[in-house]
Amino acid sequence: MMLKDSIKKTTQFLLDILFPINCLGCHKEGEWLCKKCIQSIPLYQKRICPWCEQKQPRLQLCQKCQTESGLDFLKVITNYQNPLFQEFLHDLKYNLAWQMIDDLNPLIKNFTHQNKGLTKFSQSVFVPIPLYQKRYRERGFNQSELIAKSLSQHMPRISVNPKILKRIKNTGSQMKLSRKERLVNMKDAFSCLDKISVINQKVILVDDVLTTGSTIKEAALTLRKAGCRSVGALVLAKEELIFKRKNVSLN
Repeated sequence: MMLKDSIKKTTQFLLDILFPINCLGCHKEGEWLCKKCIQSIPLYQKRICPWCEQKQPRLQLCQKCQTESGLDFLKVITNYQNPLFQEFLHDLKYNLAWQMIDDLNPLIKNFTHQNKGLTKFSQSVFVPIPLYQKRYRERGFNQSELIAKSLSQHMPRISVNPKILKRIKNTGSQMKLSRKERLVNMKDAFSCLDKISVINQKVILVDDVLTTGSTIKEAALTLRKAGCRSVGALVLAKEELIFKRKNVSLN
């Protein structure tokens, strides 16, 4: 055990030298997002339908979008348009800095505190949107699973099961696709691996960014067909559709 701990400490020491950790906001050493900078990333609180962006009394799916999406509810933690958050998520996904997720804990804790109504879903299970197997091997982790596990730390009555859904279609990047093209691209992209366990179950899908909703919609429909009683979704960030309509660059 002592040798294992020694190797771990040595490895971490070398990583700190080769890849020093600095706050993306203020460059403070030791954290990807320091406590001060994480506070500059606000919770998403717009009074709109997060699917179509039409005005609502509060942040909730309108009746039409509930039907279209296959979701009973959709929760959003923050806004993707925040520059600091964009940089953080980009580094998390593409620079393979998977340990960064821990620095989001204050934001996720704040979200769960503000959304205590989620406790009524205590018999639910978090199901992260899966990556295609090849991409998972390349990246070494699934960011949606990391987010789901972080959420479960603050809502321990909701477990995480990353083995319910499998992505059976290599959909590739959808960044440059239109809404219609994304829907076609995502069709039949998922398979439910354990249909027995989801019959009459309440499931909450977890993903990193919501843009057009095509990915979550296909996952929700897959689970509905498998017999889920309730399907909701929780996303780390929402990308504003208005930016897509105006062709505003986000990177």
